[in-house]
Amino acid sequence: MRSRWILWLAVAVIMWACGGSAVGTIDSYLGWCVLADSGGCASGVYSQPLCIDVIGDSIAMAGGDVNGDGIAGNDRHMGFPTHVNHMLTAALGRPISVRTLGSGGGTIRSAMGLGGSVDLIGKACQDRRVACVVVEFGNNDCKIDYGQTEARVVLDEFRTLLGRAISQSLSCRKRVVVLSPVRGRRHAIPYYDLANVARYVEAARAVVESFARDEDVVFVDVFTNMTPEMLQPMCYLHPNLEGHVYIASQIVEFAGPSVARIPSWEADGDQSVQIQGPLREVMW
Repeated sequence: MRSRWILWLAVAVIMWACGGSAVGTIDSYLGWCVLADSGGCASGVYSQPLCIDVIGDSIAMAGGDVNGDGIAGNDRHMGFPTHVNHMLTAALGRPISVRTLGSGGGTIRSAMGLGGSVDLIGKACQDRRVACVVVEFGNNDCKIDYGQTEARVVLDEFRTLLGRAISQSLSCRKRVVVLSPVRGRRHAIPYYDLANVARYVEAARAVVESFARDEDVVFVDVFTNMTPEMLQPMCYLHPNLEGHVYIASQIVEFAGPSVARIPSWEADGDQSVQIQGPLREVMW
C-alpha cells in the first residue's frame, strides 16, 4: 500500500512539474492524475504512441457489469486496459495506445492459436508498432468443468505455453508483462477453487522467474491482495470499477519502470513484419 501511494505521489509531481499548458488539461481520476488531452504531451517529442497489446480473457475485455448500472457487456471503456492507458500517459508524459485482444473464456492455449483459434501472441509479435505485451490468463485455464477431472488447461501445459508465449514475444523485441489470475469469491460455484487458482498464480510467477536475467519480463500479482469489494456483486470473478483500477495500478507500479525504458517505435527500427492499417481491437 505504501509503495502505491509513493507512485501516486510521483505521478502527481510529474504532472505538476510538466504544467497544464505543456501536457494538456489535468484531471483527477479515481486517485490518479490523468490527461484529458493525452495527445498534447506528444508535441515535438514523439511522432507515434507507445503501443501496448493486452491479450487476455473476459477480464481484459471488461466483462459483466463493471459500473453497476444493470447493463452487462457495455463497459469495455472501463476495463483495466483503459486505465493503464490513462495512468501510463500521465506517468510517462508520452502518448500511449493500448488495445485489447481476446475473448470471454480465453485461455493461454487459445491465445497461442491452438485448437483453431486466432494466434493472438503471433499477431502482436508481427506488429512492429507493438512495444509491450500484457499476457492475462489463468482464470479460465484453471477451471475444472462439471463432470471433468482435469482443468481446461492442465498446470504443466499452462507453464509450457506461457513460457513459449514469453519467449516468442521476446524474440520479437517486445517487453512482456505477465498478469496473474484475479482473486474471485471462494467456492462461489462448484468449479472455482481458490487453492487451485493459487497454483496457477505460482506457476505463472515461476515461469517469469525462469527469465530472471531478462529485465524485459515482469510478473504482476493481482491475486494476493484483491478483496471481494473489488468484484461485481452478482459475479464470482469479474472485477468492478474499483477492481479494474486496482489491476491497472498494479501493472503501472510494477511494470511501469520497464515500460518507461522503451524508446519510440521508430527508434527501435524494424522488429518484424509490418502489418498495414490502423490498430484494431480483435474479438471472436
